Amino acid sequence: MQRRDYLDQQIEQLGRVLAQLLSEAIGFKNRSSEATDCVNAVLQKELGWDTDDLLEIPETQWIETLLATGKFNSANLESFADLLLWQEKRTDDAKRNKLLRKCLLIYEHIDKADRIFSAERQAKITSIRQKLAGQ
Repeated sequence: MQRRDYLDQQIEQLGRVLAQLLSEAIGFKNRSSEATDCVNAVLQKELGWDTDDLLEIPETQWIETLLATGKFNSANLESFADLLLWQEKRTDDAKRNKLLRKCLLIYEHIDKADRIFSAERQAKITSIRQKLAGQ
């Protein structure tokens, strides 16, 4: 029981960190390199990976790897995907496609796992698919 409480606490903590990180990153406005550095520092601290490390995780193991950290639930995963989607707009073309595919995998996983329709999530999925089709 204590282990479950600890895991719940870790999941909630990561959710708060991701929400704060996204909020701070958005506040950087035109200073995207500073925002990217901030995002990478927090990801390294909380997950032990920066964006480049995350991009190297094979797509076939992506969701499994994230869930294996024990720090993600559906809400945190969605916040994490939102953060990656935010970063995609501020990265070079070589990374952009990988980030989009990783975001799409997360949103589709949440869509299946939650079984609760979200118009906002569906709009993100559609937008990502359109961007990927155009590349």
